[in-house]
Amino acid sequence: MPEFTDSDACVTRFRRLFAALAKDPQGVQVAARAGLSFRFRIREPEADLHIDCRQRPPIMSEILPDTKAPLSDIEIAATGDVAHGIFSGALALGAAYRSKQILVTGSF
Repeated sequence: MPEFTDSDACVTRFRRLFAALAKDPQGVQVAARAGLSFRFRIREPEADLHIDCRQRPPIMSEILPDTKAPLSDIEIAATGDVAHGIFSGALALGAAYRSKQILVTGSF
């Protein structure tokens, strides 16, 4: 069964995850070390998220249809379930990449 029923549920869950991250000093430090911004293009359900790890704490925003997306260092395409696994720590980004569960453009 999919993790999300629709796009709104997906965005709401990621907002909660990032709100929790903002309260975790260790999580904020790890994200800040990345020093990058990410665009997650999520499908199943459709959602487009921008995560700016250059800010302390990192800022997640939804990219609405018909709006210009902020510039991102890295773009990652994934299903909602895979993105949730990455954000929740259940799935390592490298493992998702190696198993072709995500498509990455840009460079680290």
